[in-house]
Amino acid sequence: MNKLLTGSDAVAKIFQKEGVRFVFAYPGTSELVLCNAFTNTKGIRLINGRGDKESAFMAAGGSLIKPLLSVALLHGARGSTNAMGAISDAQRNEINTLFIVGLPSTQSMPFLPPHGEGDLIQNLGNFAKKSFEIKKVDVKNAQEYVRIILEAIMCAKTVPNGPVILGIPQDALEKKWVPQDLVNNLALEKKQILSVEKVLDKAARLVNNSLFPVILIDDFLFKVSNAEKILLQFATKIHAPVFQIWYKRGPMMFQRLHKSQSPNFIGSYDVENKNHTEMMERSDLLITIEDRNAYERIIGKLPNGKKLALTSNPEMTRKNNYLKRSDVLIEGNVVDTMMRLIKKLPRKNGSPFGTIKSLKDNTTKSTLSPKYQKLRNDISSGLAHVLRNIAYPVLVDDSQMFGGLLFEQYEKLPEHLRVFGDHGAFIGGGVSLSAGLALCNKNHTVFCTLGDQSCTNAIQGFISAVQENINITYIVCNNGKSVSLIKQFMSQYPKTPDARLISF
Repeated sequence: MNKLLTGSDAVAKIFQKEGVRFVFAYPGTSELVLCNAFTNTKGIRLINGRGDKESAFMAAGGSLIKPLLSVALLHGARGSTNAMGAISDAQRNEINTLFIVGLPSTQSMPFLPPHGEGDLIQNLGNFAKKSFEIKKVDVKNAQEYVRIILEAIMCAKTVPNGPVILGIPQDALEKKWVPQDLVNNLALEKKQILSVEKVLDKAARLVNNSLFPVILIDDFLFKVSNAEKILLQFATKIHAPVFQIWYKRGPMMFQRLHKSQSPNFIGSYDVENKNHTEMMERSDLLITIEDRNAYERIIGKLPNGKKLALTSNPEMTRKNNYLKRSDVLIEGNVVDTMMRLIKKLPRKNGSPFGTIKSLKDNTTKSTLSPKYQKLRNDISSGLAHVLRNIAYPVLVDDSQMFGGLLFEQYEKLPEHLRVFGDHGAFIGGGVSLSAGLALCNKNHTVFCTLGDQSCTNAIQGFISAVQENINITYIVCNNGKSVSLIKQFMSQYPKTPDARLISF
């Protein structure tokens, strides 16, 4: 006889089979039965996140290194709206996780109880990659129930990367209505995004016919396994110098390529460096890889020549408005795309830009006084010394100004360091994000850099870190005021005395 499972037991078993190992929750009554199911499922650990947004950030952090290793369980309208900033931040940073939202029962929902709101899941989906919602609770709809859960999981594992929201009513979780065979015989279809061969051929011709190709990468590239190695092979094959986008207008810390990792890597693209801008202007083909931020305010005006964009998120690349109809965009796993292009391209002879090593030496000189330059060097060198002696170091930056300081000294940091900055700029999210990362990936040693604002905004996150005895080091830059706001204000109103801005 085919045994019937409760909806919550079915969810827990499916998640367990699909590799979810941690669930961060701050539940209400609608989700208690699902909490119980997770607790009773071997291989899954339920953790009290001590807050809605904290649980969401911890789930996102836990899935930074391995997609969908962790998920969050949120309580209806109040919990999910409290966590909306964290959900949006996970979307901006393209983190593959899943947020389960417990909804009122299908009988109660028409009357909008306190934890229910009309079109809640659909509206939350505007801040995530996609949303799914269970609306029918009946044995004849059990197959649809399992299918929706599987589709949500598949969506959370595939490109374009980003979080997924799954809304489940209370009665769907409590009722015994899902045949066990449906769960035992899962068939999760692997969705593959294959680059069209004709587009690859067009891209190969574009690269082969170019005399002065230049590669511009964004830090999203480093989310892809084996990225540094394949980038080096691709750049070497076409003799192209490589730049990386530099967020100078708001100092931030993101993972960056090391010059020692690639002979073709010039460094962070600096619009104030004449050698960089001349090289960019001279290029007849600009190849952007995993671009999300190559718009004029960040990177300056790009050359008018031909463009080739390799991206897993075409919407976020196209928004930067440098691609013309005649240019080529290839969607999918960028490492796979580069490997396929390498096979199609003949090897070029010599670099049209001369010796790339000489170009590396033409970096922008610091305008800081020797005193402050020495202080920066000492701080970054001390941190680098610590990180260099750790097998798997990870740095999460939630400091902005302090992170920008470290980024300028990036070459001092060890090559094996993983860095996760915040493209969503949620001040205070790093405490819980890094705690979730450390808890779910215990073979990594996690550090988190904070400003004084982000530190005070994240007290609840510290409570979870202490409660779970998480092995993590927080480094706080306590400068006593909002330096980033003051710098932005002074750039617009330079005649304002700095003393008037202390209140910030």
